[in-house]
Amino acid sequence: MAIWSQHDAVPEFAGTMLHLDTSSFDLDWVWEIPIAEDRQSVGVVMALSRFQTLRRTGKTTVEVFMDELTRFPGVQSIPTGRLGTVRTRSYRPYVSTRVTGANWMMIGEAAAFVDPLTSIGVTSALRHASEAARLIIDHARSPARVRAALRDYDRRVREVAGLYNLGINSLLYRPLLRQTVGFRWASSAYVILGYGTNSLYTRLKPTT
Repeated sequence: MAIWSQHDAVPEFAGTMLHLDTSSFDLDWVWEIPIAEDRQSVGVVMALSRFQTLRRTGKTTVEVFMDELTRFPGVQSIPTGRLGTVRTRSYRPYVSTRVTGANWMMIGEAAAFVDPLTSIGVTSALRHASEAARLIIDHARSPARVRAALRDYDRRVREVAGLYNLGINSLLYRPLLRQTVGFRWASSAYVILGYGTNSLYTRLKPTT
């Protein structure tokens, strides 16, 4: 579950920041992202069940949003008068069931929305674009070979993105491992999994 808004930028705000509450049963976190010199986006990611419980107590969405921000000491206070429209949306990273078809390919977050905590959305989009460009160029030379390459691309995009999302969900969002070995060890395991896969994929430029 994500709740977010844009508001007038705080002068001391330096750039994109993430704030995590690793002690909570569900991993809750807040983002701060500059949109323009005078605007920034702030959002809260929290469990849907807890949001619904708070709403049933009579709290408005704005009240839930502002209360949640107070749990994170590093977040700049936002005067209510400077707050823009507060929006809510289900927060669910996904992998498309199919990313290629007759005369079309999906790349980047159209193909798969990898959890932003991984910070690999840009690199995965560049990987997809590089492969897609090569396949388009090769199509005129060998249409039959490209059909097989498209199947490989489809499978690879879905499997790698699925691995990232499964890894971060199992290691960081679900409480068992995070609370057993500690957030630092759980996050280290994810970094080894995620960035190791990213590094291999980027350097090997897979063709099968």
